[in-house]
Amino acid sequence: MHSASGGIRYQPQGDGDPDYADPSFRHALPTNEWPHPMSEIFDVLLEAGLRIAMFRERPALAWRMFKGMVQGAGGLWRIPEGLPQIPLSFSLKARRPA
Repeated sequence: MHSASGGIRYQPQGDGDPDYADPSFRHALPTNEWPHPMSEIFDVLLEAGLRIAMFRERPALAWRMFKGMVQGAGGLWRIPEGLPQIPLSFSLKARRPA
């Protein structure tokens, strides 16, 4: 899927930026990333004729996205209690109508 929202080029600073999944790994080369707003994901699926069968927002990730996140049950990372909570990931199931 190509994002209508356009790509973002990140240029590492100094010795490189830490990887979100492995902070000991440093990115020395620029990266190109494409954000996909929820509306874009849903629109593409619906335009393809699929039916949304399930959608769930999740409060946890398998990696530490933000400084200050805490690792909880099952090793998942969450925003600490007492701070505003936002969905960090989602699960979606789409089906082609019979």
